[in-house]
Order: sequence, then structure tokens, then C-alpha cells
Amino acid sequence: MEDLDKKEDEVYQHLADKVLDEEGYRRQIENIRSRRFEFTELLEKASHKITDATLENVQSTIELAKNAKTLWKQQSAVERRGLLEDILSNQVLDGPIVRYDLEKPFAVLAEMAQKEDWRSLRESNPCLRRERAMS
Repeated sequence: MEDLDKKEDEVYQHLADKVLDEEGYRRQIENIRSRRFEFTELLEKASHKITDATLENVQSTIELAKNAKTLWKQQSAVERRGLLEDILSNQVLDGPIVRYDLEKPFAVLAEMAQKEDWRSLRESNPCLRRERAMS
């Protein structure tokens, strides 16, 4: 886009210096602006694809986090290993103990699950909150 801006300035300078006539200037400006429009459309399409991919990734991560226990119980040993590879990182065998870190989105979700007040807004059902406090 910056190159197109420079090119447009050059074309204007050519018009001012009488290197180009009005017709040549108009044709070149139309070409530059047409290219700018094409690039703008490509940027918008790429932005939408990135946004869609991010949303899909977030949804699948949350879905996996919600269903991990059920999936674990239903899967074979090979499938369980694949599930662990999706969720864990830095797996190290330390004698009989396996040490690991959760992948970032799962670590954030696990941290949120441990905090009762992770939501920034108040309880949407105050009656339910009182019931929980009484139990």
C-alpha cells in the first residue's frame, strides 16, 4: 500500500512536470487505485479467514476441555496418547513421575476453574449463589 502511495505521488509529480498529459495521468491513477482496491479486498478476506480460524480454534479448545474426561474414558491407549499430546507440553520422565505443563489455552482454563471469582461480572443468579453458600 505504501508503494502504491509513492507511485501515486510520482505520477502526480510527472503530471506537474508535464512528463505526462492529463489522459496518461488519469489512466495511471485509475490503475493504481484499482490495485489498491484489490489489495484492500485481499486484506479483508485474509482478516476474515484469520478471525474465523481463531474463533474455530477457541471453540474446539473449549469443546475439548469440556469433554476431555469423557473422551479419556472412551479412547484406546493410542488415542489417549494423542489427546495428551494435544493438551500437554514439556513432558519429562523424572523417575517414576511424568512432569508436564498444560498447553497455554488449557492452562488458562484450568487456572480459571480453580478460581471461584474468575468471572468479572456478578453472579447472574444470586439465589443460586446463596444456595451454594449454604451447602
